[in-house]
Amino acid sequence: GQKQRAEATQGRAQQIQADRLQASAQQLRSAAAAVQAAPELALFASEGERGSARLLHAHDLVLPHGCSAPLQLDVRRGQRIAVVGDNGSGKSTLLRVLAGQMDARAGEVQRHAPLALLDQQLLALAGERSILDTVQAANSTADPAELRTRLALLGLDAQRIQRPASSLSDGERVKGALASVLYAQPAPQLLLLDEPGNALDLTALQALESLLGAWEGGLVMVSHDTHLLRALRPTQVLQVGADGWQWRDADPGSDPFCEAEGL
Repeated sequence: GQKQRAEATQGRAQQIQADRLQASAQQLRSAAAAVQAAPELALFASEGERGSARLLHAHDLVLPHGCSAPLQLDVRRGQRIAVVGDNGSGKSTLLRVLAGQMDARAGEVQRHAPLALLDQQLLALAGERSILDTVQAANSTADPAELRTRLALLGLDAQRIQRPASSLSDGERVKGALASVLYAQPAPQLLLLDEPGNALDLTALQALESLLGAWEGGLVMVSHDTHLLRALRPTQVLQVGADGWQWRDADPGSDPFCEAEGL
């Protein structure tokens, strides 16, 4: 009888252990699937989710160059605004005025959250400085080990992040440039992108699309690359031309860029 009781107890213990192993294996598979599905999410902090819903407001804004018509602009978290129009119409000037790098001719800009302007020069991160040094300079209080972990999840291993940026591929430099902006202190909640796809190779463009596709804050992007604009799924299109500023909703059932660009 004692032998039978011992065997029964051992059987129950083995079953409990098997159940625990199965549950742990399922948790591991779920975690691995989440990491594989969206490793780029490691790039983005949750600051935007905790911040103000209204990120920026422009009232009766008149640019110093380009279009002279006043603009009303309200950017909220989660909005993706594509700015299109002819060369010289003031698209890049608009971003610099919104970022505070240029003064408007008239009107005012109210900034309710940190923002960052990413242009071709920043995305073409180069020189002898490493990605790790650039990211640490943007946020000197961050834990270096945490920064290395986040960069590794972006596909930038310990060797790459310590090499001169000029020795890396275009795609790796794009990831490093975005990390240097989005890991900054304070972290931006609004991104202003000025022709980000220019001079980038296909790999770099794919990296840019993937990373920005996971961005949950506000986004205003100027570009002539309709493929990139479509890939970023804008919620609105702002067209500038001879008639001034015109807003178009990005209807999923139509292609706003065909109408806006005459394609």
